[in-house]
Amino acid sequence: ELLRMSSYAYMRDAYKDYAIAACIVHDTMKYGLGEFDKTQYKNHAKNASIAFAEFALECDYRPSEILLNAISAHMGQWSTEKEDRPFTNIDRCVHMADYIASRSFIDIPIVIEEWEQATAPLPSDDELPF
Repeated sequence: ELLRMSSYAYMRDAYKDYAIAACIVHDTMKYGLGEFDKTQYKNHAKNASIAFAEFALECDYRPSEILLNAISAHMGQWSTEKEDRPFTNIDRCVHMADYIASRSFIDIPIVIEEWEQATAPLPSDDELPF
């Protein structure tokens, strides 16, 4: 939805793709790059960027700095490093998406209903109509 706002609507499609990709992977390393380590939470934005870059190179893909920066900047004003604060429109979009998604007062009933339907257990053979 944020990408429909005038601030982001005129971005090139590739940049919108970077924003979406950053939203998908931004929290993948919340507790360290290897072993579970709660002390790494403060570094999780940079760790996610590093881990994604390493994984991409293993797959013979050279990730864009734009994407890596958006991942690193997703924490916005709460980034511990000044260079990891949002700078570009893509960075700001990813940060806003993460911030809005983290608000506990946001409840989207249709999404919850669809999720419950999609994750409902499949019927057993005895319950099938045929």
